[in-house]
Amino acid sequence: MGRILKKKPDSQKTKLKSKQKNSSELDSTAAGSAGKVDVPKSEVIKRPASQARTNGPKKGNASQEPGFYEKSQIFLREVKAELKKVVWPSKNQTVASTVVVIVLVIIVSSFLGFFDLCLNGLIRMVLH
Repeated sequence: MGRILKKKPDSQKTKLKSKQKNSSELDSTAAGSAGKVDVPKSEVIKRPASQARTNGPKKGNASQEPGFYEKSQIFLREVKAELKKVVWPSKNQTVASTVVVIVLVIIVSSFLGFFDLCLNGLIRMVLH
């Protein structure tokens, strides 16, 4: 079901900005507490390709596929990331949509019931 995107009220915008600001502050303090030092790009030394890190499984052969447990963890991480992107409807939108669905179900079922009775009566007349 398509939805028209609405502009967010100013109160939501300020909340989002404050959350982003807080998260960036937390990231910078976490980096400082971890003992990381900012190094200029000119001093960064790249590793040769043979020494580069791989993102493959930690145990076993590097060409081996991850097992069920690792695949499950990856899947659940991806699900969590996608659910963070979802824009959930408000309570009012949910109630309004539910009422619309219930009313439409009642209308369609009564329409089908009416035609079922009419056709049932017509078939009984033809057979007798």
